[in-house]
Formats: sequence, structure tokens, C-alpha cells
Amino acid sequence: MYTELKNQFIDFYKQQSPVICSYYRNLNHQDKLRYFYDLRNIAKQDLSWAHCIQHDQTSKISCAIASLNHYIPESDFFFKIGTHSTVKKFDTCYIKDSKIYGEKYYLSGVPFSDFSTLYVKDSVTNDTYTVFMDYSDIDFDIDGFKPIGMENTLTGTLKFHGQSLHKDQIINHQSDSRLFERARFNDAAFPTNCIGLCAGLIQDIEKFIVEKDFEDLSYHLKKLKIDMYSYEQIWESIITRIVDAQESTDYYNDSFLLYNCGKKMLSKILNYMLEIGTGEFYQLDEKSQRFRDALIYNSHQHNFYSSTHNFFRHRKNVDFTETERYNL
Repeated sequence: MYTELKNQFIDFYKQQSPVICSYYRNLNHQDKLRYFYDLRNIAKQDLSWAHCIQHDQTSKISCAIASLNHYIPESDFFFKIGTHSTVKKFDTCYIKDSKIYGEKYYLSGVPFSDFSTLYVKDSVTNDTYTVFMDYSDIDFDIDGFKPIGMENTLTGTLKFHGQSLHKDQIINHQSDSRLFERARFNDAAFPTNCIGLCAGLIQDIEKFIVEKDFEDLSYHLKKLKIDMYSYEQIWESIITRIVDAQESTDYYNDSFLLYNCGKKMLSKILNYMLEIGTGEFYQLDEKSQRFRDALIYNSHQHNFYSSTHNFFRHRKNVDFTETERYNL
């Protein structure tokens, strides 16, 4: 089953534009911008695959930063699929005496991936490291579940039983400044998938209103489209600025704004869909796929509270000028 799904994902990947089918970090500025426009279109079609593409690219950026390119040469781009996971509060995964124990929860695409890059805590120092795990060479179990929404991500949990880690598998400490490159990609990719999802949902709402001949809802749809237009303008402006930006207060201002605008737009669309036709959208069939995806994606990554907390935490960790510190 997983081999078949992996082949489907690879086939879908290969059908995308040349920039999507490339190492993101090797692209020039214009192609990086093109990447996110194309990723937005993919998310509009199928959020599950767009999300797996984001995870795959993130893990490959991690490997490239750590000079593990020999494991995934460019010629194998489509045939070695990766996934990536940050620290989650409920993870029990930890490193002790160069061995890994415990559970790493909710990895997208883990059953059909070849490797993962994971954030893992050191049991003694409590420092966070990125760990590279080649699935062909480790002792682990996978517990999977099928969520209602984003089903094709095949989310799973890895369970480790004291697997020994080679020195080159512990690839980055949390203080490694090079990791900003990976963070910058995710800060652009996650809201890009969000805006693609929002655009697809508005199309679904419009189709629903036309099919049911609910003319009284047209005015409310127009207001939603105006909000969506504002969101699209913010997305285009910020994506252009942050693709190659350096770590700064302006960068964190921009990424925070982009992330939270997306969260609020998605919540607004979901609330509207719940008001006008829960029975129509909340069904386990193709017609309601994007609605189910949105339910999961709206609670994915960070909530508003933790997103705001991270915003201030990141700003304080940047080497600000005195003026910037005052503006905090």
C-alpha cells in the first residue's frame, strides 16, 4: 500500500513545474518566487500533496545544510522522499548516550518516506538537535492514523528503541545560524499552502451557492472575496521580500503577519462554510475534501497563541539595534 502511494506521490511530483521539481536552495531569486506561486496552485488542487512536497523540500534543505548531499544526489531527487518534524510539546523522543528513544508524533508522509530530519532533545542538556534518520538502517515502529482531512499525508508516529546514532546523523544544533535558511523556506511555504487552500475553498463555496441557487448568500460571498483579495495582496508583497531576506526584525514582522493573516482568513472561511451548509461539506467524499483538509490545517503548525509567543521569542534572539530594541 505504502509503495503504491509513494509511486503516486512521485508521479504527481514529476508532473509539476521545473522549479517545483528542483532543489529549492539551488534556485535563483526569481525562480524561488516562481516556486511559491506554483506551490500555491498545487495546494489549491491537493493540500495533502502540497504539504508533503513542503516536508520533502525542508528535509532536503536540512541535508544540504549539513553536507549530506551524497545521500540524496540531485539525480535521486524524485526517488528519495523525506519528511521533517519540529519539536512538539507531547513528543517523548530524546537522545541519550548517542542513542535515540521514545516517540516522535505526527510526521506527515512518514510511511512512504525514505528518511526524516527530526528535532530531538538531548536528555542531559535539554538542547535541541536535528537528527537525520535513514529508514533503511534503523530499528523503529510506525503507528499511523487516518485523520479526517489531509488523508494522503498518512500521518504517523515513529517509536525508537535505543537506536544508535552515528556522529554524522546528529546534524545541527539549535543555535546553528545556517538553520535560518530552512526556517525561511518554511515561513514562506506553510502560508503559501494556506492561501492555495483558501482559494480552493472559495471556489467550492461559489459552486455550492450556484448549485443550490442560494442568491441571498451571494452578498456574503462577495465580502469574503474582498477579504481574500486583501490577503492575496499581503501574501504577494511579503513573499517577494522574505524569499532571500536576512534574519531581522523586519523579517519576523513580515513572517508573523503572513502566517496570522492566513490563519484568520482560513478560520473566517471555515466559519462561513459551517454557517451555510455543514451537511453539504462535512461528508467523507471528494466534494468535501478541501473542507476536511481545512479543518486539519487550521489547527496545524501553531495556534494564534504559540505563533505570537514564537514571534516575540525570535525577535529577542536577533541582534537588534538600539532603535529596534526600543520598538519592541
